[in-house]
Amino acid sequence: MGSEPQTSKGPPEQWNPRRTSLRLPQPPREEKSRGELQGNHPAVTVQKPQGAAATSPQALWLDRNEDDGQITRELVPFLDGQRLYNISYQISVKTGDIPGGSSDSNVFVKLYGDKGDTGKLLLVVSTNNLGNYFETGRIDIFTVETFDIGQINRLLIGHTNKGMRAGWFLDSVQIMVPVHGKNYMFPSHRWLCKDEADGKTELEIYPSEILDIEQLMNYEITVVTGDVMFAGTNARVFIQIYGEKGKTEIITLQNKSNNFERNTTEIFKFEAKDVGKIFKIRIGHDGSGIGSGWFLEAVDVKHLIMALVPKEKKKEDKKKKKKKKKDEEDEEEDGGEEMQEVVLTYHFPCSRWLSSGEEDGELVVELLPEDAEEDLEVNTYEVCVFTGDMMGAGTDANVYINIYGENGDTGERPLSNSDNLNKFERGQEDVFIVTAIDLGTLKKLRIRHDNTQPYSAWYLDRVEIVDTKEDITYYFPCNRWLAVDEDDGQIARELVPVDEAFMKQDEEGAGATLGLEQKSMSTTYTIKIKTGEKKYAGTDANVFAILFGEKDDTGLINLKACKNYKNKFEQGMINEFIVEAVDLGDLEKLRIGHDNSGGSSGWFLDWVEVDAPSQGQRLRFPCGRWLDEREDDGAIVRDLYPADLQTEIYTPCK
Repeated sequence: MGSEPQTSKGPPEQWNPRRTSLRLPQPPREEKSRGELQGNHPAVTVQKPQGAAATSPQALWLDRNEDDGQITRELVPFLDGQRLYNISYQISVKTGDIPGGSSDSNVFVKLYGDKGDTGKLLLVVSTNNLGNYFETGRIDIFTVETFDIGQINRLLIGHTNKGMRAGWFLDSVQIMVPVHGKNYMFPSHRWLCKDEADGKTELEIYPSEILDIEQLMNYEITVVTGDVMFAGTNARVFIQIYGEKGKTEIITLQNKSNNFERNTTEIFKFEAKDVGKIFKIRIGHDGSGIGSGWFLEAVDVKHLIMALVPKEKKKEDKKKKKKKKKDEEDEEEDGGEEMQEVVLTYHFPCSRWLSSGEEDGELVVELLPEDAEEDLEVNTYEVCVFTGDMMGAGTDANVYINIYGENGDTGERPLSNSDNLNKFERGQEDVFIVTAIDLGTLKKLRIRHDNTQPYSAWYLDRVEIVDTKEDITYYFPCNRWLAVDEDDGQIARELVPVDEAFMKQDEEGAGATLGLEQKSMSTTYTIKIKTGEKKYAGTDANVFAILFGEKDDTGLINLKACKNYKNKFEQGMINEFIVEAVDLGDLEKLRIGHDNSGGSSGWFLDWVEVDAPSQGQRLRFPCGRWLDEREDDGAIVRDLYPADLQTEIYTPCK
């Protein structure tokens, strides 16, 4: 690491085509001890600590342009799942918005916790990659991986005082630790400059506030690409994990390396919700790029659990051995078992193509863990989509469906391969095949289109789904528009199944009754969005949102049909939207963002309010930040959380 300021400011070095993704040698077989785990887990291997001299076969890049971009690493002496034992600290550094506040110097931090400290760490590889770091009014985000230092009690931050403009005005620092569920706030609002204030270039700061955030856990995903011709892919690969406690969000598997090349093994670490005992994963890609077809060999999912393992015998000198002969109790102390954090591994064999031009043409596959105890297997669902028989009922947009059952959901799947060449035409039935791990009894479905074509408006009559394994047909009536300019303006609907007898009533002219029945099973949310009063606060981009509840989320909501203004998201404006969803539970989080399109895409979002009259709850999600690549931290998507003091509870409306 050079000491010149340009090391953290300049453009990344040229990509070397000879550098491929992380290739791992196959580790030798080791003696492994099995422990008593909390619950039953398939294909469980418990790895004991091997002592201070133990090493790991995992090869890791120390390179700004490879893997996660880190150039320093702390390693722990464990053979398996090495990075699971480290904690990620997400450090957000805000430079003051005053003239001359930026710095060209190299900035460093040192975190102190009740279990130790990190040592001084140079902040040289930003995760939000704003180009020049520590510029006036900007927020640079860095991720530091190190051992668990416990609760943070103070922070040392400073710079090396090198460069043309070394002096720096530090506004504040935030440190988010998802594995601990904590967010630490460190105010500064002072100069770190030889020629300003007290002349100091470093200082210690104590947290002014420690906020509770959603607690996550570490997962390590190992992906093996097969050794067949053209096995690699340039597409964006994603994974979603399902367990007895729920599911993770969709995780994109990417880093700075050239991933998923033929006969390679990649390791990814990320933080996500603890889903408990895992019963399936869904993995796939978006089909983008040249040569997107992919032959996936296998996937391993690892995380830490507490388990009983045999105690490791202590090394003793000759004098202690002589004493032990006289004292049998000392010998008993070395035996027995103890609770330790150990790596739990789920192995998912695949050995198939995910390619539109190979096998069944699917880009997504659901996999069961090897030696799974649950009696689950792959099932085929025949999805019959009926477009209404009225003027303009058909659509040219892309349509997507997600089917929910007792055992999770299928994830959103594109309805692309119909038995008809021209899909979703007026009065037409289109049949699609969806393959997934058996869902059990179906509970609901979500269907939407992307509104991307000139003739996107769609009148959906109904959806029928045949469970081919159980030979059961589920009926999902709709009888509504999915259109920005029709009905309530929504382009997504959540539908619940009804009895076949109810469908026969519909044939006799009870369509309106069916629509009311569906509506009664849904929760209607009124979403109010306040654009800030700042200059140029409005946006011309397409805005979207996702509501996350304790039971489920709404999926992507395109906020196109505003109830009170045609020209949306203008400076100081409050826009109102209506969203219907089935059984989300209590709202926990809101994700909102835009696609960065239009002549003026930058947006200053003040707050979002979500009102659910049927639940008697009105939540306020404060933001007060830019969603702009040229402002703040450069993010155009933000996760917002309800402010407890601004939550209103009232008598639910029936």
